[in-house]
Amino acid sequence: FGSLAVPVVGVVSAWFQLGELPTLAEGAGMGMIVVALAVLAARELLAAQRFVTHRSAGKPAPSGVGTL
Repeated sequence: FGSLAVPVVGVVSAWFQLGELPTLAEGAGMGMIVVALAVLAARELLAAQRFVTHRSAGKPAPSGVGTL
């Protein structure tokens, strides 16, 4: 997750500290990165929720849970 956020942090930092305005292409790229981070986070949260639900019911974890 952290490596995907590095470009976003860099562009936002340059915007605030140096007054550099991001271009439309940079803004679109940052938007895609943020969406990708949200998808990955949601995927992991759902996998963890399924794992807890199956474990509390005494069932084995479904295959592929928690793996990318």
